[in-house]
Amino acid sequence: MNARDFLAMVDAALVWFSAKQVQDPLRFAHKLRKQSDPVSAFLWQKLPEPDQIALRSDASSRSSQRAAVKALNSAIGGECIYETDRFQGIKLRPQTIDLLKQGSPSPNLARLNRLLLEDAYPRDLMRTLKTEQAACHRCHACWCCYEPTYVDEREVDYMLEALTPEQIDQVTKSTAQWLQRALPLLPQDQPSALVWRCLEAPCPFLKDGRCMVYARRPFSCRTFFALNDPDNCKMPARARQLFTKFADVQIYKLSRPFILAADEVNLDHLGAFLARKLLQVEVQSGSKKILPAEAIAEMKSQAIEAEEAEDTEELNAGRCIPAAEYELGYRSLKAV
Repeated sequence: MNARDFLAMVDAALVWFSAKQVQDPLRFAHKLRKQSDPVSAFLWQKLPEPDQIALRSDASSRSSQRAAVKALNSAIGGECIYETDRFQGIKLRPQTIDLLKQGSPSPNLARLNRLLLEDAYPRDLMRTLKTEQAACHRCHACWCCYEPTYVDEREVDYMLEALTPEQIDQVTKSTAQWLQRALPLLPQDQPSALVWRCLEAPCPFLKDGRCMVYARRPFSCRTFFALNDPDNCKMPARARQLFTKFADVQIYKLSRPFILAADEVNLDHLGAFLARKLLQVEVQSGSKKILPAEAIAEMKSQAIEAEEAEDTEELNAGRCIPAAEYELGYRSLKAV
């Protein structure tokens, strides 16, 4: 899996359905089996034969409920599911129509597919998403871009590929400024986010309050959401902010096809990677971790065991965590 496909999968995971979000599993399974409408027929066709058999045999079983959720999430992660004939007679909400008007390719494709499915099954599917509650939807200050960001080196290469020569020059200058401000804390292993904010060291990709590579932003940026008032992301109110965080099993599940699929994983500050690549400066970072093949294999094994033991229906649940716990967020991918 390449970086583009990996990040597209992460976007889809942010809006996946869980089994608890199917309000009437029996009625929904019946619609799929009977293919009673064009959308149900479309979802049924996306199911592999074993899942179709499970739905036909016992719609109330756990396996059939998971099959129904799999059909929904498979549709979310694919191409735009909207077709005029398929959605004829279905009333679409204003926010769904607004996303449709963005055309293709849409940076919000996964979210659009989720909304389309909710509109197609208004009595069967819940319309609640953790990410929809995020303060980020009401924020124009980009305070999160002043947080320390830890990434896989391949994500950095993917972001840099999108830049023009002029933008590369801009990011190079911004990286030099970032490095000068970040030096006091760089020797520490993942220093406190609150302490880091005192450095006032914005991400080198931030320009005029906007991310230059937003469509290619890394895994850690895509899965970081503040839930309270956006003003609580400012300093010193940052200590009162609450965030969503995927359960470890979700992080393992998402990272396994890309981050944990490599023979060697190289993790560090985003700015530290940029300093090495653009400034040719060998930055001494306490957060740098190179995971060898043995460590990756062990993490994969733990991930599989955790995924089998956990209730995978709750992969999209997320949770609110105090700000003091946020700095542990990426450790689950770094621990050896």
